[in-house]
Amino acid sequence: MRESGLFFFPSFLPHSFWAVRCNGTRRVLTGPYPDRADRTNLAPISTSPVQTLYLPGNVSVREVFRSRFGDDLQVHERLFALVNQGPLLVNYMGHGSIEVWRGSLLDTGDDGEFTNGTHLPLFVNMTCLNGYFQAPNADSLAKSLLNAKKGGALAVWASSGLTEPEGQTAINQELIRLLFDGESLTLGEAAVRAKAATNDTDVRKTWFLFGDPATRLKY
Repeated sequence: MRESGLFFFPSFLPHSFWAVRCNGTRRVLTGPYPDRADRTNLAPISTSPVQTLYLPGNVSVREVFRSRFGDDLQVHERLFALVNQGPLLVNYMGHGSIEVWRGSLLDTGDDGEFTNGTHLPLFVNMTCLNGYFQAPNADSLAKSLLNAKKGGALAVWASSGLTEPEGQTAINQELIRLLFDGESLTLGEAAVRAKAATNDTDVRKTWFLFGDPATRLKY
């Protein structure tokens, strides 16, 4: 089985980058708030903004805090070093716009840096406008990730609008739970169900799945 992982990039204080890697061993290292960790077997991983992630027993977690890097370029380089290993899922949370993640972390001009080949992750982009498909004269980051020639994304879940982080956090947490709770849902099924986790109508209306909704993650 392909070694796979989930990469989290929360852009809330303190900035952090988590990686969850499936390698036959459960190793839980928590995200932005280590004092809230629950390291017991098969227990929720308590973090913020993704507060509860139920992960299979063969999943281990490691983290890289953005605040420990000198600048965004170093984080950018770390992102590509890890994504090009072929993770299962990439999850960004923070500021963004049509073509970018905060600062120089990732933008549409970076598509040539992907070398992950056929090991394509699901990108879960908890930010604003990364899925703004309706612009006639600009490519969104979601589209750029799908069209990268030497890798990029299997699918992208992203917003076409401006939304508040509370609603984003709720659907983000629910999507991860649904994808890893053993039901073997398709991406489309999980995306639809995850929206029920929030009453924020802007979040519900603007999050779109770019890619094949019949796809299932294998881990």
